[in-house]
Amino acid sequence: MITPELKGLFSDDIERPSLPADPEDCLIYMHAAIGPKGSEGMDRFFFTVATPKGLSREALPRWGRGYLMVEEFSWVAVERALQRLLMHAQRNSWSEVAAVLNQELNWEFENYQKP
Repeated sequence: MITPELKGLFSDDIERPSLPADPEDCLIYMHAAIGPKGSEGMDRFFFTVATPKGLSREALPRWGRGYLMVEEFSWVAVERALQRLLMHAQRNSWSEVAAVLNQELNWEFENYQKP
């Protein structure tokens, strides 16, 4: 059984451990490095952390995949949400794990085809 592990959490919008000017009104683009537990390998998964106020400023209509909704942005809250998602993504192969994670996040290798 492959257990996914969070190996890093990053944002181009905000540097850790900083917070946005208004943690209750923000949209923050994130990427998580996730790989098999005990392995150095990892893939990147992308998502946007959104508060209701931040999302209300976005153009509609909008789909929900790739969004983590929080009342207030904090690095701890984002990590906890990711850890809960990872707990439910254990599968027999990494490709199966990645497919489960790709239902909520955006996997860097989605639709990748070997040349």
